[in-house]
Amino acid sequence: MRKLVILCLVFAAAFLVPVDGAVQHTIQWQNHCPYPVYVDITGGLQYTVPANNSPSKKDTAYGACSCLFNASGKAFGCNPTTRCDESVCGPHREYKCDKGTPLVDGGGFRLDADLRPGAQITHTSAVGEKWQGAFWGRTGCTGNDNNLNCGWQTCYAYTDGKGKTQCGGAGVTPPATKGEINFDQGGHDTYDVSIVDGFNVPMAIEIVPGTGKTGSMPPSYKKFDCTLAGTKTDLLPLFNKTGLNYAKLAKISGGKMMGMWSACSFASPPNTVDPLKDQYCCINPWGSKQEFKNNGNKKCDPTTWPKDMQTAQFFHDYLIGSYSYAYDDDASTFQCMNANANTLTSYMVTFCGAREGERINLPGSDDHTHIPVLNPGPVETPVPVQTPVSAGRYHPGTSDSPNF
Repeated sequence: MRKLVILCLVFAAAFLVPVDGAVQHTIQWQNHCPYPVYVDITGGLQYTVPANNSPSKKDTAYGACSCLFNASGKAFGCNPTTRCDESVCGPHREYKCDKGTPLVDGGGFRLDADLRPGAQITHTSAVGEKWQGAFWGRTGCTGNDNNLNCGWQTCYAYTDGKGKTQCGGAGVTPPATKGEINFDQGGHDTYDVSIVDGFNVPMAIEIVPGTGKTGSMPPSYKKFDCTLAGTKTDLLPLFNKTGLNYAKLAKISGGKMMGMWSACSFASPPNTVDPLKDQYCCINPWGSKQEFKNNGNKKCDPTTWPKDMQTAQFFHDYLIGSYSYAYDDDASTFQCMNANANTLTSYMVTFCGAREGERINLPGSDDHTHIPVLNPGPVETPVPVQTPVSAGRYHPGTSDSPNF
């Protein structure tokens, strides 16, 4: 059996080498949910607007499918690095985002429900060096690739008014569990699972063994060095044990709870704006610990929010290392380095990992195998001791800006 597994690994690895010999990163996807997951993915090379032409007066990096803004705050064009044929921007939508590299997978793909032999529960995406992107899983979808209804997460990126599997660069529609990977910036990758936009499906990001190596992070941060980010546990069945405000935070679709808002995403449009929005979203004067004095001795601190809106604590209890509010960097940003010049990092993104059987073959290919799991039931994770979260560098609490 051992020889057979080794042969399978060598055979699978052969398919991961690009035909032209170019070295690439890959993202390997797998779905173990009892329902299909439609992945929405957007990303490309970052484009930086220099400080003298940026509204922030600092060098501003934009991700894929973004409008670029000048010092006066007016859009002057699209991010030129990524082609998003269905995206336009500008005050009069006069700029077409039709330049640059095509979107990975056209911006979306389907992973079948993990219910039967032969289901297409895996998928592989190849991305170039210095690629940065975000992704999330749409659930509860009905229809087909060209007329797909995913409720509040439907991608209306096209001109025919119908939802699509390929989202064409459309951004996240909260509440949604969002993953983020930034390759090769400053000599390493950074990655995280963000709950700033809420939660709808369990997501975990991990390095494919043999493709990465740890860096020089301080000992206190080693748990973020090439380790698993996110969660394999479905948080929705645990909601009623939290004391959080169901009426405000539960996202109901089709008569069922299909997601939950974060405090910030709840308090932002299209919901009724909550008077505590600035605190929940860490908007000035509630800023980082480093800016404490400049902000009138106010800082973003989730423990000061009303108890029934302390979503950041709930997410940290169950998603060790999740990115749950705008200044949550010190407890959320994972790092990993390429194994070597010829072996670039690859990642496995797993939905509903609690239902995954034991792996008997290295993850990292579309044909990796598991020991079957028969009638897997709900899995709950004991609540760990809450670790105080210190603030780090600024991460915007909005979907329109990359969290890197």
